[in-house]
Amino acid sequence: MSVNTVAKSILSRVVALHPFYITRPSLWSSHLWEIDARIALSLERKYCYVRVPKAANTAVTSTLFFHEHGRVPERRLEGKRAFRRPSAMPLFTPAKLEGFFCFTFVRNPYDRLLSAYLSKLVAAESKSPYREIGRAIRTRHGKGDLSFRAFCDYLAAEGPYGNPHWYPQCDYVDAVGAERVSFVGRVENIAHDIAHVARTIFGRSDEKTYREGTTSGASGVLAKYYDDATRAIARELYSEDFRRFGYDPAA
Repeated sequence: MSVNTVAKSILSRVVALHPFYITRPSLWSSHLWEIDARIALSLERKYCYVRVPKAANTAVTSTLFFHEHGRVPERRLEGKRAFRRPSAMPLFTPAKLEGFFCFTFVRNPYDRLLSAYLSKLVAAESKSPYREIGRAIRTRHGKGDLSFRAFCDYLAAEGPYGNPHWYPQCDYVDAVGAERVSFVGRVENIAHDIAHVARTIFGRSDEKTYREGTTSGASGVLAKYYDDATRAIARELYSEDFRRFGYDPAA
């Protein structure tokens, strides 16, 4: 176990003691620190955006940033760091979300998993921590290769919690509470749904204001990467995402 992993595990234990999480022991896990970092709160506008990685995260945060500041973020992380997280506010409890517009964006689990592989383990393989993850996959599951099948075998053996980009989407939503999330946008309907969010919060939606994230093109090449074995692994790992968000695992 790496020093970074140990540190995040310790931080997650600390976060679990926060008033926002302490009454929900089902959330006490070694990855709560990463999830908490993706609960984006605006106390001024009274909204809560559950930022699911690989589900239009950059596009949505950039749209919100534009409507708040009148410009697109100069850097990708600028938009994501403009929010507060629950653990940064010592007295913030779930009850404080009363009257907040809570929303998230989700994506077909097949598309999202392949997008994570293409953007993080193919395009960004040389960067940490993906360099280390890729090395482990090559050694343990890929016989020297970093194929999509090897990636799926790695997830099947190790679980989906090695990196936030392949955590189940429902884990992020559960950190806030599914009953509090009143709008679930979809990457497959991004233009319409992101406009709805902007109108709800700001009363307007300026067309094409968001800064696009890096597009992996995953949705257009599913047949190239998926076979019966990799589909079976994705269905098993993300069964709750398929069920809860209404995606057809047989499609």
